[in-house]
Amino acid sequence: MDPLGKFLTHTPEGLSLANTAVLASLLDRLLMQGTLQPLEVIDILDNARRQLSADCDRGPIADAMAIVSELRADYQDITQIS
Repeated sequence: MDPLGKFLTHTPEGLSLANTAVLASLLDRLLMQGTLQPLEVIDILDNARRQLSADCDRGPIADAMAIVSELRADYQDITQIS
């Protein structure tokens, strides 16, 4: 079985959306299991923004940073509730 071959027919947008959904689900699972605390999830997302920031003047990168920021805001809300 070629693990990468099954992804070649999908659009970059579809792959990006799938990756974001899987990442958010993984972070949610790790948070609910107590493996990660909300502040650790926020730190992971802050690190992702820092990694993207070197190329933030490019359109897709700016959009990716906005998505990470939105995810971060959701987890920030969790810290304020608990």
